[in-house]
Amino acid sequence: MKKDKTCFVISPIGEEKSDVRKHADAFLKLLVEPALSEFGFHVVRADQIASSSVITNDVVEHVQQSELCLVDLTFHNPNVFYECGRRHENGRPTIQLIKKGESLPFDVAGIRTIEYDLSDPWTTLESVNIIKEFIRQLETNKSYGEKSSGVSLSTIAETLHRIERKLSQNITGTIGANTGLIDKKTLLTMHPVAAFHKCIEMGDVESAKFVLGRLKTLPERRLYIQALSLLAAIGDQDTKLKLLEIIPDQITPENENDARDAIFGLKEYYQNTDTEKVGLQELEQVFPKLILNEQLSSETRAFVSNIKQALEYQVGKYDQALADGLFATKLRPNDDSYWYNVSLCYEKLERYEDAADAASKFVKFADKLEPHHIEYVRQVFSLAGRDSEGSELIANKK
Repeated sequence: MKKDKTCFVISPIGEEKSDVRKHADAFLKLLVEPALSEFGFHVVRADQIASSSVITNDVVEHVQQSELCLVDLTFHNPNVFYECGRRHENGRPTIQLIKKGESLPFDVAGIRTIEYDLSDPWTTLESVNIIKEFIRQLETNKSYGEKSSGVSLSTIAETLHRIERKLSQNITGTIGANTGLIDKKTLLTMHPVAAFHKCIEMGDVESAKFVLGRLKTLPERRLYIQALSLLAAIGDQDTKLKLLEIIPDQITPENENDARDAIFGLKEYYQNTDTEKVGLQELEQVFPKLILNEQLSSETRAFVSNIKQALEYQVGKYDQALADGLFATKLRPNDDSYWYNVSLCYEKLERYEDAADAASKFVKFADKLEPHHIEYVRQVFSLAGRDSEGSELIANKK
């Protein structure tokens, strides 16, 4: 078949003969190439055009211009995170993958990520077929153009926001320790989203704040607010204050996502700085404006109610937290996370029967149970004297 399209593979590569290189080669030869063989793709990986340890202009060009990119998030490699962010700048088709059993580096609610399994021929074949199905959809929709449908600047920001939250774990508590690491002229030559991402990756918070001015000029206001949210989440007080200034603005259905991003960043700030009580005071007038505003979507109102619940729970106001949690479940009755939080409140109030009932709804609606979820469900059903029921519930979910 004529190869008239390019698929650029973004993956950890490692040194020759290393375990990382062996994995990268297996990913390429056993998964990617068989999956793409029938679709006319020329497959390229970074080590074929440049040193695997350096992100060169050639690599960036392939990242941004290739008709398709496959991203392997296994091992949480910083170069992979960066290239993934650069790829999302132009919204062209991207398929994200991660080795089965590894934790995702960002919230799976944002962009679907395929879990692959190379442990035996049959699971490998299954993984290949899943990728093929994704590509068939792209072929059917002719989605290899300059912009893919459904990917906006908002999606770009959400992707980088999640990636950078992962990276920020290494710099939380060291705000201002690394400043001026990146030359300002270099930042001005980069796309502002990529520049912001690079600053966060380097732990250079002051330079990230320098980039905020450019983000604020972009057409999509949400990019700027999400950048503020990220910096607040890692403990920067200046950006926390900016978010507090934004929140009182008139909130309408057209800008409610901005409010959600801002309120989330504030919640992260309060939790990461152990100032939840202060947060409840500072947001005392804001919460009712959002939660009780029936013009806003039920999703946003439930989200904000859950944020309020989280802060109340942290300061021991379990009755109030329960009331807000139940309000969130009333608005979004099929959201597993809200039922889980309600169960936690019931447990703190020693209402174990109610806690078990809420936990059963959590299990019902959850796509997947993590080990700590299973442990909690067993515990709460045991406290309610319903051990066998809890075990059966978990067994049926598996």
